[in-house]
Amino acid sequence: MMIPIEDLDWYYNQSDADLGFSAQSFDGMPQSDRDFHPSQQAMDAAARQKVVRHALQELAPNLQSAIEAAYSPGPLATQLKLKYGLLAGIIARRWPPKNAKELSLTVATAKKILATAHHAFTIAHKPKKSKSPWLSNLEKSADPYFYRS
Repeated sequence: MMIPIEDLDWYYNQSDADLGFSAQSFDGMPQSDRDFHPSQQAMDAAARQKVVRHALQELAPNLQSAIEAAYSPGPLATQLKLKYGLLAGIIARRWPPKNAKELSLTVATAKKILATAHHAFTIAHKPKKSKSPWLSNLEKSADPYFYRS
């Protein structure tokens, strides 16, 4: 069974909640921009979501589709998830199989597709390293006239 990538699992299953969205209602939405004060958690989630979304956009459409199927499966795939894990969303696209041979071929193909998609995502997803406080302070204190010619 394949191990989920933490950032993808979070992006498809938890990011909306961390941003402060709920599926229940939007009655508490601010009436204007002045009323909107996001929490630090929401700002961190937005930054993290942006990084993951950017990495996904760098992938080929078929790999994006495979990752989405794996991490946000539909109703049929949810039933298959106990047996097939992350592969369920991809396997559900060819469900039901005609026989055991077709099922094993579908599972093997799903493994290859998801392994390729995971590998491509890990290459594209390179979270930025934060600058050292020393370098940030140096940049802030630099005289703007120094950079002019």
